[in-house]
This record gives sequence, C-alpha cells and structure tokens, in this order.
Amino acid sequence: MSNRVAKRSSRNRLITTFLLTALGATVAEAGDFNGDGFDDAAFGVPYEDVGGGPIVDAGCVNIVYGSGGGLATAATGGIASQVWTQNSGGIPGSADSDDLFGASLASGDLNGDGFDDLVIGVPGEDTGGNTDVGAVHVIYGGTGAGGALGSGGSFVLTSFAWGEARETGDEFGRTVAVGDFDGDGFDDIVIGCPLEGVGANSNAGMLHIAYGQSAGGITAGPTFTQSMFGDPEEFSDELGFSLAVLDVNGDGFTDVAIGVPYEDYVVAGSPENNVGMVCLLEGAAGGIDVSPTTPFFIQSSLGHGNSSEVGDCFGYSLAGGDIDGDLDDELVVGIPFEGIAAAIDCGVVDVVEGSPAGLVLGFAMSIPESLFGPGVSNFADAFGTSVAVGDFDLDGFGDIAIGKPGEEVAAGPPDLGEVTILYGAAGGPGFGGSADWGQNTPGILETAEVQDFLGIVVAVGDFNGDGFADLIAVADEDVGTGAAGVNAGLANVLYGGGGGISAAGDQIWHQNRPGVGEAIGGGDAFGLASDG
Repeated sequence: MSNRVAKRSSRNRLITTFLLTALGATVAEAGDFNGDGFDDAAFGVPYEDVGGGPIVDAGCVNIVYGSGGGLATAATGGIASQVWTQNSGGIPGSADSDDLFGASLASGDLNGDGFDDLVIGVPGEDTGGNTDVGAVHVIYGGTGAGGALGSGGSFVLTSFAWGEARETGDEFGRTVAVGDFDGDGFDDIVIGCPLEGVGANSNAGMLHIAYGQSAGGITAGPTFTQSMFGDPEEFSDELGFSLAVLDVNGDGFTDVAIGVPYEDYVVAGSPENNVGMVCLLEGAAGGIDVSPTTPFFIQSSLGHGNSSEVGDCFGYSLAGGDIDGDLDDELVVGIPFEGIAAAIDCGVVDVVEGSPAGLVLGFAMSIPESLFGPGVSNFADAFGTSVAVGDFDLDGFGDIAIGKPGEEVAAGPPDLGEVTILYGAAGGPGFGGSADWGQNTPGILETAEVQDFLGIVVAVGDFNGDGFADLIAVADEDVGTGAAGVNAGLANVLYGGGGGISAAGDQIWHQNRPGVGEAIGGGDAFGLASDG
C-alpha cells in the first residue's frame, strides 16, 4: 500500500515521484513501415526542442529501421533513419512550444496497403486559443525513396472529428493504440484522453475509436466515458491513462484494455483513493461492442487474495499476449505502487487469464518481483511501471517484460533500474523460467548509474526478422558529458534467440549516435514513448 501517489494537476503530468511517467505508454508490436520484413523502431522524444532551441519541448520522433543485422542506420549499413517533427515536410500544422509531439506512439496498417503506419500523440497541441487541446498525427508507410515512412502521406486528427469541443487541458492523444477491432483487414485506432472532463468531473477521461479504411483517413467511431462501463465518472479518475490491445477470447477481433489507475473505489465498505481499475472493450464484426461483457474490474475482483488498496494504481501499465499457448490472450496489469509489508511501492504484476468466454476474473496470478527469480521486492522498485509481451524464445508461449526502474542492483546505488523477463509456458508466466537484465549485466552496453531508471518503458519487435521477439528497454540516461546530455534518454535493444533474450548483439540507441539524427539535449527523454 502507498500514500505516495496523489491526485495531480493537469500540468506537469510527465513527472512521477521518482521519474518521468511512462505516459500510460501504449506498447504495441513494432511496425514494418517499408514492408521489407524487418520491424522498425519509433522512439518518441517529447521534450525535444525544435528549430535550434527556440521552440521548447515541441517534440520529435526518431525512426531507426530494421535489417538482417537488427536496427541500423545508413552509417552502419542500414536504411537512413528519420526525424519527424511538426515542421517536417508533409506534416500538417507547425511545431510549437510544449506540443509534446511523440508523447505516445502506436503502429499498424490503417489503409490495408501492406505497409504499417505510425500514429503519434501530440497531447500539448494548442487549438483555437485553447492550450493543451491535443491532436493525433498519422504518417503512412510505403515504398518511397529508401523505403521511408511518410511516402504514403499523412493527416491529423482532433476531437472535432467526433463532434467534441476542443477544450483546454483535454490532451487528446495522451495515449494511443492500434488494432483491427472490426476484423475488416484495416487497423483501427483507440485514442485516450485521460484528462478530458466529463460533466462536472475534470480529468475523468474519455476514449475515441477511429476505424481505418482503404481510402486512407479514418471513420469516427464511438466515444466512451466511464459510466458506459457501469461505473460513474469521477474527478481525476483518468480513464485511458494506459491502453493495451489483445484478443482475450481468441475470436480474431482485437479487444482493448483501458487503465484507470487513479480510480477511487469503495473496498470492503471503505472509500479508497487511487485504487485503480481496468475496463475492457471487445471487438466484433460491427466494430467495438458498446455493451462490454466484462465492463470493469479492480484488483480485489481477481481472486488471488491481494486486495485493492489506497495508492496502488492498478492498471498503471497494461499489455496483452498469449502466455500459456491456448490461443486466448492474457492481460498483464502493472501495479507499480503496490506494497508488500514494509516494501512500499515495490510493485507487483497481475496476469488475468483469457478464455473463449473472455477474461476469467477469478483465475488470475499476482506476481511480485521475488516469485520466480532472484529479485527481491524492495521499497520503491516500482516493479510493473511498464510491461510488454513478446515471444523472445519462439516456443509458442508469450513472455512478459517487466520494467522496474526503481531497482537497486546488488545493494548498490538507488534507481539504476532493471527489466525482468518471465518466460511463458503451459502453466503460465514464469513457468518457462525468468531472468533479470540491467546495464550491469555482463555483456550489456552502458553502465548502470544512479537514477538511470532503466525499464521506465519496455517495448517489443522483431528488428532482425528472425522470428524471435526483441526487447527495447528505455533509461532516463545521461548521454555524454555536461548539462546538455542530462536525462537525454537512451534505449538498450536486446535480441531474442533460442535461449530467450541474450547479450549477444546488444545495442544502444540515442540521439548522439551516428546516423540517428538530432543532437542530444538535456531532458529530451529519448524513447519515453517507444513503438516496439
């Protein structure tokens, strides 16, 4: 249990008590923007200053393309990397201070042309004299020069497409995710607006569904507020703070899990603040089902014995995948502020079983850091700050990557950060083994340092096309020397293989690498949102 996390103001949302927030980071499978069979990595840099510095925190997105040897740039024998801002050619609008272009990312094939497209959240976009209204940009993949993203054009979305007023502080696009919710072969977008006011309830949160189509662009679908899930809207619940796409019942239609980590709920007759909640939308032939069969649940609903408590923030992070090989996806729920005895904010991860009938709420696992591996649940480890699922050993069972950015390694300095891998098996997560990875692990590039916070974001993709999922682990790393590189951000990329994740071929990526584009800057937060 924790009383550290409290209701927070609409500004400065990107800061937690111990680091940059994961923005409710939506981690989907990486996109192949040029159709060459290798996944490509998109790194959001929301605090990038554009135009030599005058446009502060406008944001950018760095693209590094996959190859047979993994992620590569033209300087290392690959395809030239790209830098996208709102001042890039073909992008509507212009870069402005505090836009936070790249604060959220997702990818998928929205127009069915065989090339994945990139969806970019810009929650700080100002519109019509209103600040932080938010917007979402879509950049299409295609066969342009060098196979570059953007050859298919681009467009921009605001809440106006759904008939919503564009209001100050809504931050439309704070989170985004992509999946084929109606099974028509065109991927669709779910857009989270966790700071949208509903009635008199500020920051209650709202979701928008956008359906892809062959002609490009989107068709505006339904809008959801929390009362549509059977629970009333309340001040600062933040519906849509996190999102995950998965297929919980194996019917071929993508479903959407929605985190509401700041939900207050009455537990055992007592009101509890920031308990957290998860809601579920199921896909169907006609699109997202507007009458959810599993409308919402809290941690106390899961039957594993752990109760919903003040400040747990159940649903802070979410991911989905088939971990036990039964063709129904499981839902992974990160609860980084859960406490165990005196270990406040050590964090746990819950895994909810999928089935042909949907999520099985009474058949869930609660996994602390110490359950399967050598790690110990310690104060402020924040195990579960980020989660992702991929098959790193290609055995047919999905594996879970869990970021614990507050981890101290071998009783050393605080907040170095690590990532735990729980390998899937017929028995569930962890039954295939486990491993911890950090910047002090033998063979890993970089050295763990105080407040690197490795694991603040984790993401997956197959960047070398060998069928094994690969891991992106982001750190709030200082790059180079001097103030210019403080908190510039860095991503470790670890490759999968027959034995799972290994140090072989480990890479680091940041803005000072040859061929990446853009110079490092203090506080840029490279990779804070990573589509992989």
